[in-house]
Amino acid sequence: MFHNIIRSARHFVLWMRGKKSLSVLVHKPVGVCSTSFTLFLLNSFAYQKNKGFEKSNFTTVSVIYNATPDDINSLVKHGQVKMAQHQYKTAEKSLLKALHIAFDQNAKAIPYIQDLLANLYLQLEEYNKAEQLFKDVLKSLLANGKNENDAAVLEISLKLSALYGNTGKHNFATTGFLWVIETSRKNVKNTDKTDPAYKNQVALLGMTLDSYGRYLHGQGHFRLALNYTVEASQICKELYGENDIRTAVIYNDIATIKTAMKDYPGALGFMSLVIKCCEDPSIKYTASDKAVFYGNNAEILFQFGKQEEANAVVKQALLEAARSNDTQLKAHIASLARKILTNKTQI
Repeated sequence: MFHNIIRSARHFVLWMRGKKSLSVLVHKPVGVCSTSFTLFLLNSFAYQKNKGFEKSNFTTVSVIYNATPDDINSLVKHGQVKMAQHQYKTAEKSLLKALHIAFDQNAKAIPYIQDLLANLYLQLEEYNKAEQLFKDVLKSLLANGKNENDAAVLEISLKLSALYGNTGKHNFATTGFLWVIETSRKNVKNTDKTDPAYKNQVALLGMTLDSYGRYLHGQGHFRLALNYTVEASQICKELYGENDIRTAVIYNDIATIKTAMKDYPGALGFMSLVIKCCEDPSIKYTASDKAVFYGNNAEILFQFGKQEEANAVVKQALLEAARSNDTQLKAHIASLARKILTNKTQI
């Protein structure tokens, strides 16, 4: 079992600011809806509860609506700190208070705070609240003059698409993913490369391709998932270079897909690039990141029958996990190590 490099604590931060990841389920692809997906989302039904969706951060809204009174800023910052510390109920109180003040004093701050609250409710697995808040953000963006092809609208649509996929609304999810990809491609094509917005348009396309690739991987559509993820990796490499944490994350994704396809040499080829980045002192990795990378590499080596190499690599994963504060990750790596070091397929 592979472990996502960026899990519940870090999800959907735009490529222009950091790392990203996405949990995935299973569905059969369908065609793109001919009508606006934003309207489609706003009229969709609530979804059922499910596990696996990860935290998101919305950068474009925060850039657009950052002129807030000091009391709102303080409450929002306090809420963000508490979210990072996993003190979600405390964070909720601060953000709800900030939202209440924003309704009275600064309507333009409302979408940003609503988005933060939606992210928090994803962590708390209160999915109905998260969905409604994301829809409220969409309504606010459109009401404030944003077009349906605006990056801010596309980002929220992407979040909802992923949310639907993780909660069993697979037709909605696929329609949304493909709509965001198609619209992002048009935006990139229609934006001059000298325009400051061009890089963000390309980054959003890359993030969407990667997210959809992860989704398809979870569905068992490995070949299609590989196509989307490879395209995403090419975009990420062009934007940030090969020796970048974001590129390494996507190489890790490609390796997991190739492993599912039983292409172990191909998987190890991409993992070698990941480990090369991981051992580069100029790249800032957390102990958790390294533990995940080494753990995934060990898993592939083990499946490929390279026992001695797997033993050595999983021990490195254990060392990195020991430096991490992530108890869930520690347990995962410990379980993986027991399996590999005792050469048992069942723990």
